[in-house]
Amino acid sequence: MVVTMGKLGIASSILEAEQVSTIYVNASNGDRLDFANVRDSWHNTFAKMLTEGVQRTDIEHIFDNVAIITFNYDRCIEHYLSYWLANYFKLHLSDAQALTLKLQIYHPYGQVGRLPWQNSPGGGISFGEELSRSNSLIAISRQLRTFTERVEDDGTLEKMRDLLRAAEKIIYLGFSFGSMNMELLTTFDDGPSKEVYGTVMGISGPNIKSISNDIRASLKACPITALELASYGANQLLYDYWRPMLA
Repeated sequence: MVVTMGKLGIASSILEAEQVSTIYVNASNGDRLDFANVRDSWHNTFAKMLTEGVQRTDIEHIFDNVAIITFNYDRCIEHYLSYWLANYFKLHLSDAQALTLKLQIYHPYGQVGRLPWQNSPGGGISFGEELSRSNSLIAISRQLRTFTERVEDDGTLEKMRDLLRAAEKIIYLGFSFGSMNMELLTTFDDGPSKEVYGTVMGISGPNIKSISNDIRASLKACPITALELASYGANQLLYDYWRPMLA
């Protein structure tokens, strides 16, 4: 019962936070996202990197070389990218949403419901939707796992690990490098050599050294040619390493 109540609180709090976030979209702002409010967000910089040099004729392949594993419950990444693509390429929002569905994104601890356009059989939950039905909140809460609960979907875990094994560049943004999460991200098979980048803002030198060792241990048989851990935020990391990340 305690876990259930906790998950209900988490789900409710995240939906409320989505509603007051700078990327919330509703009729009062013309159903458009005001990108001026998020210019310093890593989402904005990531989207710029994603679309650099991409012609409209090639947008069907824009997510071919990128995948995301997020330990957050919210849907900010999916929501933001769909509006960015619509704005940048002058697409109808529904077409941009269909394109965003091509992104491989995994939430190993679940999420507060799928967005309506994410092929949700139950109709989905809009970003920041205000729930008036308690049964909706209960249904959403059942999709969440707490930190102490194991990821039960072996298929999802295998796909996550295979993505990491096959990746040539791995970027950790705002990640705590907790032992349980590092275990989930551990690969067991050979893969190509890798460049690794990450944020370690506010973490001491000895702990950064320990994190470096943990990263190398988690990638096991995959050789690491570069390991750059920066003591500042995600947006600055993307700006500073833009070129080597895209090379």
